[in-house]
Amino acid sequence: MAIAIAASLGGNPIGAWVIPRSFLIEADGKLRIVVAADSSDRWTLLRTACGSLAELAGFPQVERSLELALIDLQRICGEQSPTIANIATALRVPVEDLQALVLDGTSHLSDHTAVVTVLAVVDTGVAEELRDRREPFDGRDDLRTWLADRNVDADRILTLADEDDLHSMIDKLGVSLAAANVGFRATGLTPLHNRDGHARQFSAYLQQHRAEIHDKLRDRYLAVAERGEPLTDYLRLRDLPDLGPDPKWLDRYWDLSESVLDKHVAGWLDRVSPEPASTTERLPSVKELRDAGHRTAIRATVAARTMVEAWLHRSATSSTQRPREPEAVAAAMASDGSMDFRRLTQAHVIRWLHAHQQWPETMPRETALMNLTEQDLANARERLTRATELQHQASTVTFYGAKKFGHDAVETQAFVDEVRSDVPAEVLATPPQPIALPAAPPGNPGRSGTAGTGGGWRAPTAPPEVTARVGLAGEILVGEWIQHQFGYPPETTWKSRYRRTRFPEDGDDGLGYDFLVNAQDKRILIEVKATVDATLQIALGESEVRRAQTLAADEEYLIAFVTHALDPARRRLHILPNPLAAGGFGFFRVTGRSMRLRFQLPPR
Repeated sequence: MAIAIAASLGGNPIGAWVIPRSFLIEADGKLRIVVAADSSDRWTLLRTACGSLAELAGFPQVERSLELALIDLQRICGEQSPTIANIATALRVPVEDLQALVLDGTSHLSDHTAVVTVLAVVDTGVAEELRDRREPFDGRDDLRTWLADRNVDADRILTLADEDDLHSMIDKLGVSLAAANVGFRATGLTPLHNRDGHARQFSAYLQQHRAEIHDKLRDRYLAVAERGEPLTDYLRLRDLPDLGPDPKWLDRYWDLSESVLDKHVAGWLDRVSPEPASTTERLPSVKELRDAGHRTAIRATVAARTMVEAWLHRSATSSTQRPREPEAVAAAMASDGSMDFRRLTQAHVIRWLHAHQQWPETMPRETALMNLTEQDLANARERLTRATELQHQASTVTFYGAKKFGHDAVETQAFVDEVRSDVPAEVLATPPQPIALPAAPPGNPGRSGTAGTGGGWRAPTAPPEVTARVGLAGEILVGEWIQHQFGYPPETTWKSRYRRTRFPEDGDDGLGYDFLVNAQDKRILIEVKATVDATLQIALGESEVRRAQTLAADEEYLIAFVTHALDPARRRLHILPNPLAAGGFGFFRVTGRSMRLRFQLPPR
């Protein structure tokens, strides 16, 4: 009977009881690093291999420094693939020095590394032979002869290698990405993946098709809603959790086709939701039901608040269970799915209020049983107006064209609907590319603040409610324009707090932009600026300045400038370049002491 069993490789003990270690062995005439460890984690393996790596490089004394640098590198990039900038940070050296060192260390391969890459797609055997060759070629003709001797098209191989464009090379060779990646892996090269492109294309697809996906998801939960069962799973799935690009696509596809994405979404729906119902009933879209439901919820809640006040006053009773603000009720009903499965009526809203403790327990829910007169309701409206101090809002109106709108919930909804209607064709046809502004004249006269310069800024004199309506009108217009130009509905692109006027979700005014468009090749961040006239001046807030200055390589920041925002016939849209991009201030003048920028439009 054996008391213990010991295993070794090249005289080095290995096994589960041996602490993680690495060592060098010679195999097939080459030195190999072997790591003995009980973990397949890449960072653990790399740290374990530090000693052997240092020995192989001829500098065993740097083992500890290399291990510490790897710990820093793991902290910097986690599960992401390290970039040369990450490695430079971990080594505490300038990235330029590291790049120069890499180029110097591979100079002996500079004549044919790119050729190996092309050959990996054409003939892996020849690619491996060239990769392992140590003798330098006596010029390009010698390499061409070497290739021709191995029955490959030397001129074509060298031409493609000189172009140094892997994706273009694969296309020109007529080889699929999947086959090319097999060749790359076989020769020890990194596979060609379009990870960032997949992420952008998938985001663009979701932004364009989110409404359709929501409709299909809703249809699968229709039976659940009709049975009155909780909609917890449906509400969770409305955010499309765990729906992302398939990592398997990276090896197979450079660009994601519509059919591939459609199939992927269909598979996700099958995995996470019930089987689609076999009913022949065709519900309106979720968007249509929510738009109508939002209006109904606001009107019904305004009426319900009046009825509750009238009934309590006439009954000489009190109750804390009263309807909340109409906007809050509408948002809550949209959030809990109440608008997604049917057209709302006033009776639905009252039942919802009762179920959510916003209706007096002893008060009837049928209007016929309340026995309220028109005078009861009129008196109740007057009391509510006084109690909630709405006199100021009632006296403050916004004129949109010739129409007058108050600032309560019902009037706000009517204002939104009016702005959305009849958007001028000229506005919708505005190209999404920024216009070429003429260079700004020298000097910043606005900084002096003196009168008569024409550049000084004056504080707005309109009431804040009207000023807010100007901004809202501008954003509504831009939302319609984005849908016309890109095909993405406002519910997927609108990010500011004004989105709450149409959709249940809160927006965020701290993002530094109002709309986000995920195009196939880039992310477009759009900040909206609106004015009641044609004054060519914009103001940038702190978050907008910060975001316009910190763009990723695939991001573009644009200003959507709306003139005559409250005049339905004269309103126009101008797409301005990012003033904080390189050279941007050549087209703007700073006015005043804040980030207020004056500009000129090109002549028509």
